[in-house]
Amino acid sequence: YIPRSHYDTIRKYPAAGYSYPWKSWPTDSSWPVVRCTVTHIRYRFPYEKCYKSRSPLRGVAAIVTLEITGVPSNSTSRRFPWPTPSFVSPSRKHSFEVTVFECDGDIFIMPESLYSWRIKELDRVIESNDGSVDGLCVLLRLAPPKDDYASNTEDAKREECSAEMININVREENEPHFVGSGYDAMAMSWVDNDRVDKNYQSSYSTWNVSVYGPSIPSPAAPKMAVEVKTEIEEILHEFMQLNPKIKKWFYDPVDTSEYIDYLDMIEVPMYLSLIQKRLRNNYYTNKHSVLADMELVKENCYKYNEDGTIHEIASLMYKRFKSKIEWVIEEGQVLLKFVSDDGEIIHSHHNLSSDLKPLLERYSAESGVSLKSLRFTYDRTTIYVTSHAKRLPSELGMKSRGTYSIHVTTLGAKERR
Repeated sequence: YIPRSHYDTIRKYPAAGYSYPWKSWPTDSSWPVVRCTVTHIRYRFPYEKCYKSRSPLRGVAAIVTLEITGVPSNSTSRRFPWPTPSFVSPSRKHSFEVTVFECDGDIFIMPESLYSWRIKELDRVIESNDGSVDGLCVLLRLAPPKDDYASNTEDAKREECSAEMININVREENEPHFVGSGYDAMAMSWVDNDRVDKNYQSSYSTWNVSVYGPSIPSPAAPKMAVEVKTEIEEILHEFMQLNPKIKKWFYDPVDTSEYIDYLDMIEVPMYLSLIQKRLRNNYYTNKHSVLADMELVKENCYKYNEDGTIHEIASLMYKRFKSKIEWVIEEGQVLLKFVSDDGEIIHSHHNLSSDLKPLLERYSAESGVSLKSLRFTYDRTTIYVTSHAKRLPSELGMKSRGTYSIHVTTLGAKERR
């Protein structure tokens, strides 16, 4: 997320309720770009445009909740006026919302892998040119002419054009978190572009620039693992059998010839057969994106229908789906399971990014066994903790020094500690 670019979009498209997320960030250091995780998404109509001007709807706004997971690792030796694409964890959590909609503003939110790849490749070619940008050729992707937009497409393809770098712009900024972002940092002139005068010059942000002859290919689009997709498809199939009303009410799209005001109230229709189709077509990149669509089914139901049985079924469907999908193991995840004296699982945890000590202390107190006496074993995606080594087929050699190192290979991931 790049706040300087977001600021320009907010200025160009002002609306009531827009906030400036960076205003609540610490000011002892500059965060011109932050790495985030999407934690929630909801939608709304552009009511001002639709109902006051009576012009036809062209799209909806997505309100995305972001949680900061990384801030720039400051480097005093940095020679370019944009940050190195490496991040460190912030000292505390910061969450905020941004509104995304169809417009001609600059990009302010983009995949981390693509951002990092473009900045690293740009750094490399400038370094290889003795630190000068003069005469270096790059690729830019321009928004297509308005005539190219079709009403039945989600995203019109951008046009790739050649440009030649002239110099690096160093911008003066008053806001601490705008300083050194790389916004409009590259002064360009055009090469072989029929749409723009060859002598025309303009400035572009570093994250919009691709170099010729990159040292490594551009990052592939994220893709859900086959095992994960199969498991989610099975969960969906089970839900069809859970209650006949689920399939009756939520499997197919709402018949708008019967419910003629549905599309006036519901921004983004969603239904189970579309979720299945998206799974088959590799639309989803992870389990959370599937869960977001399932939540949308529930929220649409709440918004359009009066309270009653249909609300209860929608709520039950979502809660059970969420509880099931939380235990689907994706790349880099592992389960931690605590085993009782009779061999039953008494606690399970699927997020091992937090400190393990409180979990181990809790189990130790409940089982009446000291931390030093706990035993560990693991399979492909699960670590088991028990107080009885004889119940486990194999045991890791653990030293009772208070710090335990557990090595486990998870689905598609490298070894993690």
